[in-house]
Amino acid sequence: MKKITFILVLNLIFTNPFKELDKSFLYESNEKSVSNQQKIVHTHEECIAKLSSETIQPPILLEYFKENPSDINDFCKCIPTDTSLKDFVEIKKSFDQYASKQKIDERFFNLIENQGDCFIRSIKKWNEKEVLSYILENLSEDLKQEASGDDSRDKVKSKKKVDKEAFEYKVKDYKKVEGLFTFYLKEDENKALMAIDPAQLEKIYLASFTRQSGDAYYFDGSSMMGEFPIMFKKVGKKIQGIEVNVKFRADKDLAINKAVESHISNSILYSSKILSKPSKDNGSYLVDASDFFLTDIGGMSAIKGSGIKFDKSNSYYNYIKSFPNNSEIDVSIHYKSSSPKYKFTLADSRSMIHKYHISLSLIPDSDYSPRIADDRVGHFTTIYQDYSDTYKESPYVRYINRWDLKKKYPEKNMSEPVEPIVFWIENTVPHEFRDAVKEGILKWNLAFEKIGFKNAIVAKQMPDDADWDPADTRYNTIRWMIQPGSAYAVGPS
Repeated sequence: MKKITFILVLNLIFTNPFKELDKSFLYESNEKSVSNQQKIVHTHEECIAKLSSETIQPPILLEYFKENPSDINDFCKCIPTDTSLKDFVEIKKSFDQYASKQKIDERFFNLIENQGDCFIRSIKKWNEKEVLSYILENLSEDLKQEASGDDSRDKVKSKKKVDKEAFEYKVKDYKKVEGLFTFYLKEDENKALMAIDPAQLEKIYLASFTRQSGDAYYFDGSSMMGEFPIMFKKVGKKIQGIEVNVKFRADKDLAINKAVESHISNSILYSSKILSKPSKDNGSYLVDASDFFLTDIGGMSAIKGSGIKFDKSNSYYNYIKSFPNNSEIDVSIHYKSSSPKYKFTLADSRSMIHKYHISLSLIPDSDYSPRIADDRVGHFTTIYQDYSDTYKESPYVRYINRWDLKKKYPEKNMSEPVEPIVFWIENTVPHEFRDAVKEGILKWNLAFEKIGFKNAIVAKQMPDDADWDPADTRYNTIRWMIQPGSAYAVGPS
């Protein structure tokens, strides 16, 4: 305990609680610059004056001494006025070398013998007032170990400063969800952070959006809102979510492709500030996922004359799941209006909650070959302009949207597919209609038989306790929707 009290006194002396010292002597090579006669405290009165000063540090001591003025006098009696500054310097140096098993200066033991009881009485009193614990927190880790009675005295560990800007510090209280993109969730606070690996920057993924539910009036549920190529790009201290423009193209080996890339713009959809330093394991960047997913997904605020405004403060995540090839984000987006148009499907026309599902997926490598559309046959199409051949009458290229269906036995006129087209009947379909819906799906096999495919389509029932979402990009689902006063089918698949 005596040893601890002296460490504390040294710490107080050199951190200026009652005496401002010029510490240049610690770096002076000429020992003559430090006088043996220079005293730490010249008089008892000087000690009291210093401790009573408004400039005393740390502040907790100032507050304590203001409330306990008698302690100033008691403590100043402990200060050795006959000990020189050089004595203290040498004692402190030898004590700092204690961990290296070097001999401690004898003057230390003489000081403790003469002044130890006095220090102990003061420090015990400080401890009761919780002043001592504050000061000890400022000591180095090895001195802390001495104070706590740590037996591992042969190791000197320097106190590590917590880096509050580190990736690992920012996510330490979050639940980790790993997959294509890794998320960190704090569900009780409706917070989600998203990690983006440097290898994922400027790589194209497929983004798919589904409106799970709307107002059941103008904005229907189970609505496919489209899909598009997306990439993430680091620009300064931000990560941008960019829709890649694939409407205009050219052969990459041709000079004109440079013109296409120079003149055709992508679109920035989202932007989020980088929240931390890159992670230590793979250099990932951390962003606030709400900047990407808790947004005006439906574009309601842009509808002219609607008076609808996106309300981010009352929007939230339903869940986030991530798998090796896709990440699934389900959100509820709140819209409000101060002058709404009446909608009988809403409890209050001033407020509506839309549910959206977002899928981010890898674009798989495959040997799929697109098929040019024929005007004589009706198909849904994908259209873009190709500038590779400037002599063509029209730059437009039209591909049909079709399934990647392949025969298991190509040499046969009739063959089952390598992989059938699987449709799941959503568990919202009333039980009395499920058989009829399944029969209707399988009727399409008759059409595929005309082109040599047997059992091209398979219908399965989604379990009532399924843990996957019908909007998950990995599943094709036949869904049942509620639209009071209306009934219609939605396609294409």
